[in-house]
Amino acid sequence: MHTVNNRYTKRRRFGLHSEYEVLDWRGRSYFCDFAWFNLAAKLIIEIKGFGPHVRDMDRQKYCNELNRETFLSAMGFQVISVAYDDVARRPELCITLLRMVLSRYQADILPASLIHIAEREVIRLACSLARPLRPIDVETHLNVNHRTAV
Repeated sequence: MHTVNNRYTKRRRFGLHSEYEVLDWRGRSYFCDFAWFNLAAKLIIEIKGFGPHVRDMDRQKYCNELNRETFLSAMGFQVISVAYDDVARRPELCITLLRMVLSRYQADILPASLIHIAEREVIRLACSLARPLRPIDVETHLNVNHRTAV
C-alpha cells in the first residue's frame, strides 16, 4: 500500500486528519488537505484555490493533478474537491455538501439492527434537503401517511 502513516494516524485510526501524507504513483510524498476515515470509507478532502489549481497551471501540472486524483481513487480513496472561494464566501454550502457526502458513510457503519432502513432514508433525506426536515417531506419521499411520518 502506498499510503504513509503520519503521526496523527498512529494515534487514532478513524476520524479527520489534516495534512495527511500519501505517496503518489511516482513514489513522491504528497500532503492532502484532509483525510477522513471510518469503517466504510476513506475520503480525501482538497481545498483548491483558483490561482494554483487553474490560472497558474500548465499542461503538465494539469495532467499530474488528474493522475494524482485517479491514483487516489485506485487506492480506495474518494476525492472531494472544494473551492477555496466557497470556503471563504459560502461556508454553509460547503458544510451542507460535506454533510451529505459523510452521511452516506456514517449511516452505513451502524448495524442494521440498530437503525431501520426507513430511518436511514429519513436521515439521508434530511442531509440532502439543506433545510429543516418537515413531515410532508418524509410523507412524499417514503410514500407513507402523515402519522407515520410524524
